[in-house]
Amino acid sequence: MTYPLVSESEFPQPPLIGTVGDIAVTTSLEIARYFGKRHDNVLRDINNLQLSDFFRDLNYQTSQYTPEGQTRSYPMYYVTKDGFSLLAMTCFHDPDALQRKEVFINAFNSVEAWFRASSEEKDAHLPAIPQVSIVNGKVVTSSLAIAEYFGKLHKNILRGIEQLDCSKEFGLLNFEPSYYLNQDGREQPIYHIIQLIS
Repeated sequence: MTYPLVSESEFPQPPLIGTVGDIAVTTSLEIARYFGKRHDNVLRDINNLQLSDFFRDLNYQTSQYTPEGQTRSYPMYYVTKDGFSLLAMTCFHDPDALQRKEVFINAFNSVEAWFRASSEEKDAHLPAIPQVSIVNGKVVTSSLAIAEYFGKLHKNILRGIEQLDCSKEFGLLNFEPSYYLNQDGREQPIYHIIQLIS
């Protein structure tokens, strides 16, 4: 069975979805506003959900807000799409709730799609992973690989390593000086950067 798509214009201001890190979230305040509920009732509904601690921690982050013109703070939640979906399935059963749920989930999907597209565009110029090898049970990269991956001048990476404020023992264990041949066949300095596998 299919349902007709619902225009956001059929409801009050469309749901507000933002991101925290790379996760699309809304707030318990926004859920209350969009569904015409009292915020304290939405908080109660979230608190009464019979959830595992793992799911609750992933999808309902406690926070506070201070209304404009006031000094007192009140509790609220940041809510993920999964958290919203579970809350909506459990608690919202008004006649137009299905359509409102659909609009809310579509808003989450739009923000997630935008975030994915912008992240892919931003990272498109980077190699998939920095050049890393395993040599004698150690993870090894080089100052040259780091310079290429981060788009820095190799001489600046070399200088940064040489100016590290660390013990001589740490430097010898983790930064092995060496040489490589450049495009002209000349020896150039390089550091092999070593991490023991634990």
